[in-house]
Amino acid sequence: MMQTIYSGMLIVAKTHRQHKDDEEKKKLIRAGLNPRFIEKQKCTEEDIDKIVDLHLRLDQVKKSMEALDPEDGIFAVGEIQDYGKLVEEFEFALQEAWGFEKSADHHSHWYDVPHCSCPKMDNRDNWGTPYRIMNVSCIVHGGIKNVVE
Repeated sequence: MMQTIYSGMLIVAKTHRQHKDDEEKKKLIRAGLNPRFIEKQKCTEEDIDKIVDLHLRLDQVKKSMEALDPEDGIFAVGEIQDYGKLVEEFEFALQEAWGFEKSADHHSHWYDVPHCSCPKMDNRDNWGTPYRIMNVSCIVHGGIKNVVE
């Protein structure tokens, strides 16, 4: 991936191969969406495209998190925590795209990210409730108060 700074903005230019890979991923994501659920939620093609794009971008955020090494110091840890917060924003955006009320109680990606040591099964069991179980030594969530406001 080439990166260019233009007028203070970071421009990321994807190679042809990366663009082709993204298109393949979009097809897989689209194929994985439940057709009955799409019908029930009365999703338009535009809604579906947005949902697919959000899933693709969420996947890219998780890969960016994975590439960071918390051993590189506080800056890397801060970036990892920022990405963790961004994952929450994507979950809200997905709820909106699906036509749901925004609710942190129904998030499931927040604990399924690189470097997170929060208990997966316990948090899966708590889905739909306001309760989250966080490991105090979790690099992503341990030092964060009020992860979702």
